[in-house]
Amino acid sequence: MSGRAERNHVNKLLKAKAKRYFESLDTTGDGRITEADMHNIAERHATANGFAQNSPDARSLRDATVAFWDKNLKQMDTSGNGEISLAEFTTAVEQLAAAGVGQYETLVWPTADAYFDLCDHDGSGELNQEEFLRIFGGAASVPADESIATFRQLDKDNSGVLSRAEYHAALKEFYYSTDPSAVGIHLFGRVDA
Repeated sequence: MSGRAERNHVNKLLKAKAKRYFESLDTTGDGRITEADMHNIAERHATANGFAQNSPDARSLRDATVAFWDKNLKQMDTSGNGEISLAEFTTAVEQLAAAGVGQYETLVWPTADAYFDLCDHDGSGELNQEEFLRIFGGAASVPADESIATFRQLDKDNSGVLSRAEYHAALKEFYYSTDPSAVGIHLFGRVDA
């Protein structure tokens, strides 16, 4: 593949991942992401995990989700209108990918780790398929069959669980990989680029 063709392919893949992720965050389907969407996502996660809305676990989910909005998403609103368009989101995702995986620990890890801990119901330090589905299936609106297929592909040793390291490796693939065969690019739904 020539340099130009490869850049076009990478650009197409990043745009496809951004669109899928955007759709999972745009809970109302109105073509924009707002802080209200983050509250809806926290509520979905609480419901998917069986947490009462005012329980400490539900509050922890809300805190982590609002922190993700405040620390990461709000800055994507380059127009300053309090909402993020698909174009703004895509530009930010492309910039994040270009910045490199070193940004993961400060930008994504804290929220992702909080979700891991709250969805690891049995306290095993691993996510089984059901726990994984709580994060990416019902709560992130990824069809269950797609989440199950992704989980099974990520579970390379067929242990039936993903370690914390495997979970974070998959998220790093989603945010930073330009390899269309990387399984992690499908965390928020099937990406065809």
